[in-house]
Amino acid sequence: MLSTAAMTLGDTTNGLMMLKMYGAAQADPRRRINYNLLVTGIVSGLVVGVVALSAILAEAGARIGPVAAIASLDTQYAGYLLAALFAVIGVSAWLLWRGTARLPGGA
Repeated sequence: MLSTAAMTLGDTTNGLMMLKMYGAAQADPRRRINYNLLVTGIVSGLVVGVVALSAILAEAGARIGPVAAIASLDTQYAGYLLAALFAVIGVSAWLLWRGTARLPGGA
């Protein structure tokens, strides 16, 4: 029961945060494209891809420094890390957009 409550809280918080970020990005088409590319293309894809590739290489016997370190990570909490990364990106984007809106001729 507690696990379900914690997952519900985590997913709801992440969903609300992403809704707010995408809502802010909708105001300007250029922001929306840049934000979507950054969040879904680079961050999500890169994080998941690097972890998966490291696990495959480690299983194939490539036990070199970074590959072995990434492959040995406990992915149980990877979702929390990804949500925290989204929060950092969202806050950074908000601060950047807020700063450029105040500049003369800013976007």
